[in-house]
Amino acid sequence: MLRINQSFLEFTEKLYQAQERKEDLTPKEYESGETILVQNDQALKVFLIKDGITKC
Repeated sequence: MLRINQSFLEFTEKLYQAQERKEDLTPKEYESGETILVQNDQALKVFLIKDGITKC
């Protein structure tokens, strides 16, 4: 099932604009097929997918 929470995306955009330290929230684009996370590797950040589809 594909879900889009537009109000949450708008909130995160406002949060990004308002932050004092620009490294707290950093937008990043990934190419199709690029690996974002590897199973069992420790993730040090939270990833929000704004556009596109990911798979496990």
